Amino acid sequence: CATTEDVETARSDRKYPVFEGQVGIRCVHCALCKGAKGAAVAYPFSISGIYESVREFQRLHLDGCGNLPSSVRSKLAGLKGASSLSSVLRKYYVLAARALGLKDTRDGIRPGS
Repeated sequence: CATTEDVETARSDRKYPVFEGQVGIRCVHCALCKGAKGAAVAYPFSISGIYESVREFQRLHLDGCGNLPSSVRSKLAGLKGASSLSSVLRKYYVLAARALGLKDTRDGIRPGS
């Protein structure tokens, strides 16, 4: 969930607003090394947008992440999926987010209570 610091960083990095408490994804390897920002962080605005955010994260960040250990990079290279699965994965992401208790709000995705 976005902290006050994440909101400030996002304000300088992004065209769209990020709200404190909004659920997002970030590169754990960048977060551990120097703090994740830019393409290393994504805050999808709705549960239905998680799939696209993950795909963008993979395309824009993971392929060139300087903090990604070579062992992880090798494993990821072997996991390249077929695009024919995209509709199944899209539905899975929505179902998984709901199962985790995530909810869409007017201020982005929020954890359920």
